This record gives sequence, C-alpha cells and structure tokens, in this order.
Amino acid sequence: MEMAADAQESGKWTTFFHFVSLGFFLLFVGLGVGWAVLAGCIHKFATWQPDALHSFAVHEHGRVFYVSRALGRLYASLPLTWISLLVAVSISFGLIIYKSRRSM
Repeated sequence: MEMAADAQESGKWTTFFHFVSLGFFLLFVGLGVGWAVLAGCIHKFATWQPDALHSFAVHEHGRVFYVSRALGRLYASLPLTWISLLVAVSISFGLIIYKSRRSM
C-alpha cells in the first residue's frame, strides 16, 4: 500500500519535472532561433553614426553600429540568457534522470 502511494507521488513530481524541462527546452530553442533572426536583421534597425535615438554601440565582426538602447540591451543580454537556459535545461533533465533511476 505504501509503495503505491510513493509511486503515485513520484509520478506527480516526474510529470512536473517533465513539464518544467520541456518549458526550459522550448525557451532555449526559441531564444537560439530568435537570436539568429535578430542577428541577421539587426542592421535594419541600426545606424552607422550615433544620434539621439540610436545611442547603444554594438561591436560585431569588426564593425560598430548603433541601435536604440532597448534593442541594444536585449541584444547584449542574449548570450547570458542563453547560457542560463542551457544550465536550467541540464539541471531539469538531470533531475528527471535522477528521479527515474531512484524509482526503479
């Protein structure tokens, strides 16, 4: 009787970790695709000389161009966000593997 209750409780947590891991993984892939698209079309929103609106300098491939502050901050934060999501995906999948091996 106790084993059945433990298995049911373990099943709830495993399902929760599956949803969390899937969410992190989808954010990770979506951010990777969004980053590539943004990197490909960021020049459409940029100028080569700073002005009142375009004051954030982006150094990329030996060139400097200027974008708005909000877009520049978003573009600058993408690597750290991507690495953080990679760590979250790794930890959440590790918890799923740990729980599944523990329940065997």
